[in-house]
Amino acid sequence: MKDRKLLVIYNTCGISGRNNTDWYVKSLNKLLEQNFDNYRVVFSSCLNSEECRDEIFSTFGDKISYCHHSQPHTVNVTFNKTVQECVKHFGEFEGYLYVDSGILFTDDAAMKNAYDLFKRGTAAFVTIQVDTDT
Repeated sequence: MKDRKLLVIYNTCGISGRNNTDWYVKSLNKLLEQNFDNYRVVFSSCLNSEECRDEIFSTFGDKISYCHHSQPHTVNVTFNKTVQECVKHFGEFEGYLYVDSGILFTDDAAMKNAYDLFKRGTAAFVTIQVDTDT
């Protein structure tokens, strides 16, 4: 499992019909630029448009994974389903990190710092303080 430290679920929702594709690309790039290794980013898409999903795939290809939800579900359902599907495909990870699509990682050590805190074993649940959430 050392080669699978974190599964990072980048959770998106397209129910509003708003096109957030450019933001998603920017945010996903920041996740991929983290000073951390052995993690997998998953684009979890609940009812985003086909155009949005296609643009994300054409931008990132196999650098990230994808889990599309074609029915409206709450965030906990889409997160859990994404984790289950990825575990079937990749196996277990040491931890599972939920990232709301409104978050932009500006600190390239944020994921490493959260993982280090998690590995201390004094907390079962670790959160990262954010400056903004769009």
